[in-house]
Amino acid sequence: MNDVDAAASSSRAFNSSNHNTQDGAPTAAQIEKRRKENRDTFNRKRGQLLDDLIYNMDVLVYAQLSAIYYME
Repeated sequence: MNDVDAAASSSRAFNSSNHNTQDGAPTAAQIEKRRKENRDTFNRKRGQLLDDLIYNMDVLVYAQLSAIYYME
């Protein structure tokens, strides 16, 4: 799933549920639900970014080791 799909699906999820009361302010339960969703999304994206960082660091180390090997 790419970022556009994720943004569209989260936007639909936000718009499809009733997040506002009659006066326009969200309830405490709605705020807590949104915080939990945001925290879950943050943790999922953080894990993906850390995995990508580790992979890229591995590739960089292998490239440097290869360069040193061929320079000798």
